[in-house]
Amino acid sequence: MLTVSDPKNFDWANLSLTDCLEGNAYDAYATIHVFFKLIEKLNDKTPKLMHLMEELVMPAFPMFIEMERKGLHVDLNRLKELDKEIKQDILEKEDFLHFYPQVKDVDNLNSTKDLIKILYTREDGFGLFPPQLTPKEQPSVAADTLKIILAQISELL
Repeated sequence: MLTVSDPKNFDWANLSLTDCLEGNAYDAYATIHVFFKLIEKLNDKTPKLMHLMEELVMPAFPMFIEMERKGLHVDLNRLKELDKEIKQDILEKEDFLHFYPQVKDVDNLNSTKDLIKILYTREDGFGLFPPQLTPKEQPSVAADTLKIILAQISELL
């Protein structure tokens, strides 16, 4: 609630009904105010985005409202299964990458520093040209940069 300055340490159990109603009213006012500002900006600057909002997002609102009202059931067992599957998939992909001579056994594929070496700077690495640099003028290994590299490689193949 907008009227609560520190929600993590607030005593929610002893919140009076009057304070709760007042807080909810402030929240609703702020939400509708932001909504109309957003609609105004979308109409003025990006009519195509407004069309997307009307055709895709707005029809989904009832579903979001229902989720907010009823909550969302999460199957914790299935979530744990998915976690294991994803971790196994990542390990298999990392193992596959280590078959390339450019990737050394000591390379940590989760390390930005190591990825920069493997892709761009190491003498026996892939020797790619970085399509983007970070604000510190370092070769980028951000997801959008890696997508560019993948597209370039796919185009060459």
